[in-house]
Amino acid sequence: MQADIPTHLFASDPTCRQLPDGRFWVFTTHDQCSSQFQAPSDYWDNMYSYQAYSTEDFTSWIHHGSILSRFDITWATANAVWDGDAGIPANGRYYAYIPVRTVVQGTWHFQMAVLVADRPEGPYADALSRPFLTGAEIIAQGHDSAAAHEGALCLSPTVITADDGSLWLLFGQFHAFLAPLRPDMLGFSGPIRKLEIPHFCGGANEYIEGPMLHRIGARWIFSYMTYKNWQGKQNANFTSDDPDGPYIQMCEADTMFGPFERPRHWIYPHAADDCNVQHAMARFHDRWILVYHLPWRRGSEFRRLHLTEAGLDGDGRLLPIHPASAPALGDPLCRRVVYAARAKRFAQEYHAAQGVLQGMGPLKAHHVVLFPGGHVRFDDLDFGPPRATGSLTLEFVHDAACTPCGSLEVRLDHTQGPVLARVDFVTAPGADGRLTVPIAEVQGLHAVCMVGVAPQGHEVVPSQAVCRLLSFRFSGSG
Repeated sequence: MQADIPTHLFASDPTCRQLPDGRFWVFTTHDQCSSQFQAPSDYWDNMYSYQAYSTEDFTSWIHHGSILSRFDITWATANAVWDGDAGIPANGRYYAYIPVRTVVQGTWHFQMAVLVADRPEGPYADALSRPFLTGAEIIAQGHDSAAAHEGALCLSPTVITADDGSLWLLFGQFHAFLAPLRPDMLGFSGPIRKLEIPHFCGGANEYIEGPMLHRIGARWIFSYMTYKNWQGKQNANFTSDDPDGPYIQMCEADTMFGPFERPRHWIYPHAADDCNVQHAMARFHDRWILVYHLPWRRGSEFRRLHLTEAGLDGDGRLLPIHPASAPALGDPLCRRVVYAARAKRFAQEYHAAQGVLQGMGPLKAHHVVLFPGGHVRFDDLDFGPPRATGSLTLEFVHDAACTPCGSLEVRLDHTQGPVLARVDFVTAPGADGRLTVPIAEVQGLHAVCMVGVAPQGHEVVPSQAVCRLLSFRFSGSG
C-alpha cells in the first residue's frame, strides 16, 4: 500500500481538519525514526513527537516538522505521547490535547496535557504546566465502573463541535467520555458524561479506543477501533466470514450522547496480523476525507497513513472501506512532499547518512552520533522567500566521549556545498544543550547536510564522535 502522504517518515494516530487557511491539515503521532533508520518500537514507548502535514490538492504536501514533543511537557515523568488531537482553532490560537505516558505509583498511566500555539504548525507550549486531566479525576466524577482502566481513560482525545457550535472533548479507552470545554479551552465547563455506546458484545470488548463523532445529515455517527477476537474472546458482531484483524466500527444515534446501537463494519482489516488501526475524518469543502494508519509493511509496528474519500449510500450512510482497494487521493504520478525548513526536525529523521551511528538519548530520544567525515542529509527543505536575518538552533550533546575540538558544518545541497553555519566544539567535556548561530540568507528548495569535521591540529581518534545531534531548527525574520 502506497501511503498518500509521500514522506519517508512514519506517521500514526491521525486527526484532521480543514483550517481557516483553506488547507487540509493532518496531525499525527510519530513512530520513531524513518524508513531510512528503524529502531525497535518497544511497544511504542519512544513516540515522543507530533508531526503536521497540510495540502490543498492531496498531491502536493508540506511537512511542518515536529510541532510538539514530550520535551515540551515539563511535568511528565516518562517519554511517550500517544494518540491525541492538535491544530484545534479557538480564540485566535490553536490547541492540542495530548495523552502523556507517565508513571503513577510505579505503574504506567496516561495523563492528558493541553498545549497552545499561535499557528497550527506550532511551536506548541504547555498551557498549564500540570495535567489537564487524569484518570483519577474522571473516576472522582462518579464513573466508578471505569476504575479498572484508570491508566487508559485519558487516551484518544479529540475535539468535536456540537450542533450549537460549542466544543466538546471526546476521549477514553474501553470507556468513551464527552465533556464540554470552557471558552478558554483550559478546562471543562460542565461534568464529564459517559457515552451510551456498545461497550461489550457477549464476553468480548466491542469498544476499545480511538473514538470519533461526526454529524452526517440528521444522525450522529460514532466510530471506534475494535478487533474481531479481542484477547481470544468471540465478538458476536462478527461472523466466520469476516477476516481477522483490527476494524473501525460505526453506529448511529439521534444525539451525540447516544444511545448508539447496532455496530457495523466501516474500515475492514488490511491484513490479519495488523497491530491496530486508528482513523479520523473531516469535511474538506464538499467532501468527507478519511485518514487512517496502516502498517508500513506487513507485520510491522511502524505505520504510515492512507487517505481516501468516504462514500455515502443513497440514505446518507457511510459505505464500507476495504484498504486494499480503497482509491487514493491526489495524482500518484506527481505526488510529493516538501519539508518546511523553519520547523523543528529531529536528527534521526534524515533522508541519507554516512559515517554516523544512532544512539539513545534522554527519554529514549534518538541521537545521531556524528563522527569526523560523517554526515546526515535532509532533502527538499523549503526555505521560502529570502529573509533579512536568519539563525540555526541546534540541540546536541558534547561530552567526554566526544573529541574535544571537532566542528559541525551545515552545508547547502551537498557535503561540499556552501557553508551555512559552523559550530566549533571547544567547550569542556560535559557541555551540552542548545546553541543558536547566525546563518547566511537562504531561499527556495535545498538539501541540507550536517557534516562532522575533524579537529585541526589534533590527533583524530576514529572512535571519538564530533557530537551527538538531537534536533535542529532554522528561523528567520524580515
